[in-house]
Amino acid sequence: MAEVDVPVKHRGAASELKAVLWLLGQGYEVFRNVSSHGPCDIVAFRENQIFLFDVKGTSGDIKGVSGPKASKEQISLGVKYIIVGGNECCIRQPKEGPEHPLCQICGQPCRSRGAKYCSEVCRWLGTPPPRRKDKRYW
Repeated sequence: MAEVDVPVKHRGAASELKAVLWLLGQGYEVFRNVSSHGPCDIVAFRENQIFLFDVKGTSGDIKGVSGPKASKEQISLGVKYIIVGGNECCIRQPKEGPEHPLCQICGQPCRSRGAKYCSEVCRWLGTPPPRRKDKRYW
């Protein structure tokens, strides 16, 4: 494949297309996910087996890249990663990542691993009211 300068906003889609071409060359039947919010990017079939792949692009060499951290849903579904770098692709097993912490107000999972609250509303509810400067304590 020839190297093409791809704009940053299209690099993920370009990596997916490279992964699809690579899988087709490996003898898979390949189907892309039409939703951008699924646990995997590609569903592939080969020898009566179903494989779920999530595609991750890298700007460097793929040889030293290990599988990124996966969500609990991806691990339970058996999703594997296809690492795409330059004109090369490889399949890696995902690492089990730490779970997102639970919100201190409502108990729902937070959106990021370092967060205390799941939403702005819970953050607002968890913030103590500001002290009034003119209030006197006797």
